[in-house]
Order: sequence, then structure tokens, then C-alpha cells
Amino acid sequence: MQQFTLATRVADMLRKDYDAIERLRRRRESTPDNRPSEIERDLIALNDDLTTVYGVVEEVDAAPTAAVVKAATELQQRLTKLLAQVQ
Repeated sequence: MQQFTLATRVADMLRKDYDAIERLRRRRESTPDNRPSEIERDLIALNDDLTTVYGVVEEVDAAPTAAVVKAATELQQRLTKLLAQVQ
């Protein structure tokens, strides 16, 4: 059950991160510069990290380790800070 709960939490973070990236991409497409902003690059890096943690959680049919839970919590904090900047 812990595995399912954490996997669901990370999947939700991935969805929120992806949605923010797409919003920034749509905004960027309407500008002449059309280069990714620092926040967009940070969100893409976060997406990579979230994908890695999700893979670790789903790889083994067992309760997640304390290190994986800690990593997911830290990623949640990063996501919260980045999403606050994407208004």
C-alpha cells in the first residue's frame, strides 16, 4: 500500500510539472525570443528527477525505502516552489 500511495503521489507531481511546462511553452511560442526560461529548464530537470523516482518506486514490489520517501518529499518541495513562480 505504501508503494501505491507514493507512486500515486509522484505521478500527481509529474502531471503538475508537465502542465506547468506546457503552459510555459505555449507562452514562449508567442514571444519572438522563443528560448526556454530558467524556470522552464528547472521544471524540465525536475521532471527528469520525478521520472527517476517514479521508476525506482515502481521497480520493486515492496514498500519504498526511507531514502526514496525522502527524495519524493524533497521533489515535492522543489515542485511547490517552482509552481509558485509559474503564475
